[in-house]
Amino acid sequence: METNNDRVEDIGKYSKQQLEDARFGWLLYDAPYKCARYIGQMVSGKSVFDMGAGTGIMAKIVAAITNKQVYPYEGNLYFTDYPDEQFGTVYSSHVLEHLAEPEKMIKESIRIASKKVIHIVPQGNVDHLNLGTPHLRYFNRKTLYNMVFEITKGRYPTTITFIEDCHMNSLMITIHKG
Repeated sequence: METNNDRVEDIGKYSKQQLEDARFGWLLYDAPYKCARYIGQMVSGKSVFDMGAGTGIMAKIVAAITNKQVYPYEGNLYFTDYPDEQFGTVYSSHVLEHLAEPEKMIKESIRIASKKVIHIVPQGNVDHLNLGTPHLRYFNRKTLYNMVFEITKGRYPTTITFIEDCHMNSLMITIHKG
């Protein structure tokens, strides 16, 4: 029987069961470590915020790579309750595709970042490779860039990087605020 604690609220929060299932998902592959290295190379500022941190493993890897304090966050991804520009870099890895409204998370990440926003998503429909929670969105370079451009209205330079992997290719979009 499903309880309120097991249901996923439409605020970008994972249920306890989803977090438990994720332990056996994509972390078995080297793809997350490649993503962490890419994130680590792009980090700016003194503090780093991992938005949608799940188990917190990615935050630990990025902290080890950058020698910076990384704050893992697994709460309401559409509104974090942090002040504007609280963190130098805000990132997420393989989170947006699980959200009904990823635009809200991107807006919030831009609001709380002072220097950079980094979001990594799988390229295309990778449901046959997905061992975790269901994907609600699929991205390619064009759809990811257009979604971010619609949000930012072109106010910030934005780049897309292709991360090739034998398990799952990813796209990394970086919004350069300052």
